[in-house]
Order: sequence, then structure tokens, then C-alpha cells
Amino acid sequence: MRISVVTPQVFAVTREMPYGAEWACVLIADALAKKGHDVTMYAPKGSRCQDAAVVETVEPSGEWGAGERRAFDMYKDCQHEVILDFTHHYYPCVLANKVKVVHTCFGIQTAIPNLDSRVRVVTLSKWHQKDTLTRFGWKSSVIGLPVEVHRGRGGDRTGYLYLGLMAERKGALGLVAAWQREFGRLKVAGEDVFVPSKEYVERVRAACGGGGVEWLGKVSHAGKVGLLCGTNALILPFLAPEAYSMVLLEANSYGTPVITTPEGGIAEMVVEGENGTFLRGGLREALKRAASISAGSCIEHARRHSPEAVAKRYLGLLVRW
Repeated sequence: MRISVVTPQVFAVTREMPYGAEWACVLIADALAKKGHDVTMYAPKGSRCQDAAVVETVEPSGEWGAGERRAFDMYKDCQHEVILDFTHHYYPCVLANKVKVVHTCFGIQTAIPNLDSRVRVVTLSKWHQKDTLTRFGWKSSVIGLPVEVHRGRGGDRTGYLYLGLMAERKGALGLVAAWQREFGRLKVAGEDVFVPSKEYVERVRAACGGGGVEWLGKVSHAGKVGLLCGTNALILPFLAPEAYSMVLLEANSYGTPVITTPEGGIAEMVVEGENGTFLRGGLREALKRAASISAGSCIEHARRHSPEAVAKRYLGLLVRW
């Protein structure tokens, strides 16, 4: 099949992106190309794939929605059989009268205007599927996003890690406030630029420094990998429903268990005692439970979300079309 993968036109999309779900587009494009399909990814300048072709569209703007129209003008007349649309806008969807369009929702978003009924919608979890049906009337197939699976890394693991967007709904501030020195060292890292509230970021930063908590802020891809490989557990204390969590799967792919809350689709991503544990009975008890989860168990869990497995699900959707 001739398949076009259209990414959000915000950042250069590569396997080395430290944050965001956009790099899942690269994994899906390459996995489909490895299966013998003719795959082209349309993405901002600087984007890279290993196996799929790349057409660079616009300069990365860091602004949601900027450049979407210009990118559309570049691929609208191409000879696609399928468009896998990962944008937040309706441009690819208007081609549904000529080509199969699969629109993947990246999390909890606003409705896309004029979504053609011929467009197939993909959601990331059963909770996400129900949410989009309730809010927008969209029927969808649950596929999820992929993560590269690693063998894990040897060496000592010390302390604990918070890694994620510095937004109030992610719960970093409450975690820092509840942390006790006797638990060990807690490192706090994550995206602090494209955030809903700079004031909240400063509150989290100011709360770190005492009680065994270290503020790291934004880190590189290599820094992220080092943190995920070197910690006893990743802690994600979500305060509101999340459709999916890429960093949760990334942690598992390096053999690291996750301590989190069963908010939204997160409840489906963690099997108690297999790849993580939920924050029930207090933080102290959750840390004890996480210590008994093996690296091998986490990695095996992550394999269910490998690029090959996710690409197979997309192809299955197209076969059933």
C-alpha cells in the first residue's frame, strides 16, 4: 500500500525527541515500511525516519496549528491509498472522498470540525474510546501508540523519578510535597516550556531542593534515557484522566516499573504487580510494592506495544475497511 503519515506540524519529529507523543509517528511509519509498504512521512523540517521516506513540510514553529495548511497543500494531490493522520486539524480528513483516512486522536482534544463519516478514528484506550464517543459522537477503534522495546540496562538503580509535562493535572507538586527524605532521592524532570502555566512550573521548582528532592527541569533524549534506566521506579501521580502515557511505556521498555493513579486510560496500561502499581494505601506502601516488580516483567509488558505490534493493528483496521 502507498501510505502517507502526516504528523503534527509543530516540532521536527525524530526517534530522539525527549518529550511528546509525536515521535510515535516515526515508529509507526518505519514499522509499516519494514513490512513492505511504500510509506512517506510528512513532517516539519529536520524530521527523520530510518525506513520510511520523509517529505519536509514547514519550519518547526512550536505552535499548534501553525503550518498545517501549508503542509496540506504539499500532500493533498499525492497518490495515496491511505493517510494516517496524526494532526489536530481537519485538513487531511477532507480527502476522505478520494482516499482512506485514519485519524488518530493524540489524547484528550477538541472536536475536529467537518470530520467526514468516512474517516476512521483511532483512540488510545477504551476509556479514550468512550470519551470521544460521548463528547463528539465519534466511533473509533482502540489501537494505542508504540514504544521501542529495549533489553534493559544493567547497573545500579537509585532513587525515584517524576518525568512529565509540568502541568497541574500531572500531579508533580503534590508528589514533591508528600515526599519524605527516608524514601530516598526523588528527581523531578520534564517539559517546562510548552506548559499551561509558568507559575505552576515555578511552584514545583521552588518546592524542590529539600527533603531529598532534586529539580532537573527539561532534559535531553539521552538524559531521559539515563534517568529511566537508573531509577527504581517512575512516579506519575495523575490528578485527572489521561487517555494514554508514552513515558509510562518508555519506562517499562527499559525495565522500570511505574507507580501511578488509575485515571482514565492509565487504569488499562498498568497490570498490578506486572509493570507497575497504583497509588493505593499511600506512597510508602506503593514504593514497597514497586520494589518487587522485575525488570523482565516490565519489558515483556512493553512488547505488547512494540512498533511491529501497533503497525499490525493499523493494517488490520485497513483490511476490515
